[in-house]
Amino acid sequence: MKIGAVHCNPKIAPHLQHNDRTNSTSPNIHKERSHLNQCSKTAIQALKEIDQLYKEAMEKQKGKKGKKTPKERSYHEFIYEINENTTMEQCEKLTQQIAELTGFTPIQVTIHKDEGHINEQGEFMPHYHAHAVFFTLDKNTGKQLARQQASLNPKNLSKIQDLAANTLQMQRGQKYFNIEEYKLSKQEKRPYKPQAPKKIQNQDDFKRFANAKREAEAELKKEAHKLTELGLELKNKEKVISTYEKELKT
Repeated sequence: MKIGAVHCNPKIAPHLQHNDRTNSTSPNIHKERSHLNQCSKTAIQALKEIDQLYKEAMEKQKGKKGKKTPKERSYHEFIYEINENTTMEQCEKLTQQIAELTGFTPIQVTIHKDEGHINEQGEFMPHYHAHAVFFTLDKNTGKQLARQQASLNPKNLSKIQDLAANTLQMQRGQKYFNIEEYKLSKQEKRPYKPQAPKKIQNQDDFKRFANAKREAEAELKKEAHKLTELGLELKNKEKVISTYEKELKT
């Protein structure tokens, strides 16, 4: 069963014209299948909405200290890994759930079924996925929410994966390292490495994989720190028990 997952890299700007196919030259697109795509809003409509939201956000920031976010950095994109039967209704529901969790404003949702590659047998291997574009400045303050210190914190990112699996009715990806797995890897003296996709569809796929790897390594460091803290706590408790035992003997 394909894993239901959500990828987001704020450093990669959304390509709205790629999403609605008004201007896209990707070699992975098979135009004879483009009629299967679905798009909630054209690139022109999406940009008009972004322009209006950005204007309102800048009004909120007037007279306030701090660097203002450029308009081209005021909207970001999430990629949903979906299957052949995933509906627009499911994708829009997931998009709304992410918006409620993060404070982002949904702009455009697109399902792509025309991207993929031809295998050695000459068969088309589709890469079913969806794009969800969000305006990411705070409605009340105009400040950027798409930061690790704000809405894209580890807790929210993990919650988004849960929402994706439940809403898209797909299997959730394996959660990163727990303490027992960390102990085992240390005993076997082998570092944790996430598995690369069997077939990287395009450069964006590679960037998403590299980002997931960095997040996994960061999570591993956190778990290692937790394990160290647990070890220290256990030692302290052993000292207390030892003291009690000595007192009882006397």
